[in-house]
Amino acid sequence: MQLFISHSSKDSDFVDQIKKRIESAGAEAYLAQYDRSGVGHKLDDKLMRAIATSNAVVILLTENAASTTMVHDEIGYALGLSKHVIPLVTPEVARDSTALGLLNGLEYIPFDRQNYEQGLIQLTDVVNDLVKAEREEYHRAEVAALSMQVLERDQALAQLQSRIDTIQSLLIFATAVTVVVMVSRSSG
Repeated sequence: MQLFISHSSKDSDFVDQIKKRIESAGAEAYLAQYDRSGVGHKLDDKLMRAIATSNAVVILLTENAASTTMVHDEIGYALGLSKHVIPLVTPEVARDSTALGLLNGLEYIPFDRQNYEQGLIQLTDVVNDLVKAEREEYHRAEVAALSMQVLERDQALAQLQSRIDTIQSLLIFATAVTVVVMVSRSSG
């Protein structure tokens, strides 16, 4: 499971803490600055591809992030793809509906820069739930695949048994014919 982290580069101290929490919950945290695959190419393309391939998007919406076009573009793209969006919002931004932008009206995790531990705990809980749900879905898919294999095996065995039954019937018939021919020859 991969979670894309949308943020302002000015908030890197908090982003590292968020990344650690996501990874401690068993998910991969995507940060563009660590992805060197797009060097020499358009940053927008790399970010859109990363959002599209991520399971969810964590948004650290601080005053720094709220003032950048890139973060709002990432939010819009994620929402447009119906990605699970997990906003971490500072109190200053939460009070300003303009700064919230497309996140206005969505439930968010309060993220107080002075006491951010509670926000990180809530984030960890959400990520744990996502990882658990993904594991359960994977397990369900495995069970379904195994059930399909058992069904296919049972169908193959039923076909084989039908062929065996046919062969046995033919052998019985051939034996009966042989007996009749032998009796005819011996009595004649």
